[in-house]
Amino acid sequence: SYIPLQKEFFINYAKLYCEVSLPIYNEKRVKNDTHSSPKFRVNNILRLSKDFEDTYSCKKGDPMTLPENERVSFW
Repeated sequence: SYIPLQKEFFINYAKLYCEVSLPIYNEKRVKNDTHSSPKFRVNNILRLSKDFEDTYSCKKGDPMTLPENERVSFW
């Protein structure tokens, strides 16, 4: 089936960080790893994206949206 290019981009971005890990491993990662966990690398970053919100027709208040005044723009 056909997936629009924008959706394919976000799906592949999420797949890049896809993993299954035990809770004990996650606890150790928080204490010892300087990198954020994959869950936060995907969800927190994509919440900042107006393009993600538009691509998936997110509505105000949906978990993957942020109010405009809370968004950060890097470019």
